[in-house]
Amino acid sequence: MARINFVELPARDLAAAKSLYQSVFGWALTDFGPTYSCTMTADVDLGLQGDMAEAPSAPLPVVVVDDLEAAQAAVERAGGTIVKPIFAFPGGRRVPVHRPERPGDGDHAGGLAWARSCVLRGSPAARASG
Repeated sequence: MARINFVELPARDLAAAKSLYQSVFGWALTDFGPTYSCTMTADVDLGLQGDMAEAPSAPLPVVVVDDLEAAQAAVERAGGTIVKPIFAFPGGRRVPVHRPERPGDGDHAGGLAWARSCVLRGSPAARASG
């Protein structure tokens, strides 16, 4: 079943954002370079994008699906817009889309990223799969 497994947030001040989530919720965040940090629970994780050129302007939920190409086709049939073609990232592959009511606001705002094989390296699920 498709489910949200990751939410990415913009973080203009990455250090302050990390400090807030660590202090308030006790979350451990792993850095992936100087501008990105995320939790790695293998459940619903949180990513903080500090590079404003790459950051979504609103929360970006990532939905895991079994068949990325079929999900992309379903999005298009339902009136959604593909923001950019399917691409690889360290956790698998994904395709950012806009919902029909938010067709062209330039980034992922109001959209979703549909992912396949979205298991973060180092997570318990990744270790179990070898």
